[in-house]
Amino acid sequence: MSHGKQFTLYTHVGGPNGWKVAILCDFLGLTYESIYLNFQEGDQKKPDHVKLNPNGRIPTIIDHKNNDFVLWESNAILQYIVDKYDTEKKLAVTEEGDKYKLLQWLFFQSSGQGPYYGQGSLVQHVPPREDPKCYREIPEGGPSCPWAYSRVFCLSKSGSLATS
Repeated sequence: MSHGKQFTLYTHVGGPNGWKVAILCDFLGLTYESIYLNFQEGDQKKPDHVKLNPNGRIPTIIDHKNNDFVLWESNAILQYIVDKYDTEKKLAVTEEGDKYKLLQWLFFQSSGQGPYYGQGSLVQHVPPREDPKCYREIPEGGPSCPWAYSRVFCLSKSGSLATS
């Protein structure tokens, strides 16, 4: 066990997915040690973390009460913790129809809402950087209006939008 805590939670101070797990653990009275990864230094992609979470993201938990069981993806972790440790049924859904409705919303959050919020956060909080590919992609004699160069948008060969 990690310092006597039930879980080790690999997370990031600014990301909501790790906080979801921490809030659930607090609500259920479960103990955990948070290890905050520094994304600017690439902690989430370092071999020690990738061997736990091949996706190289957060959150990741280690359940020390269950043979150091490792799980990643926030909504899978939430479901696991509720299924295994919500003994008082504070949040557990037991009716079959309700359980599938809950899964529907968890899947919606992870595949719909979450990614859009993440993209919005990225645009708001990550400073633009110079990307030489953008300048190479602008054809000779490109846009003549001065505002077009204040923030250059170009479509890269991969089809993704790059900004600088």
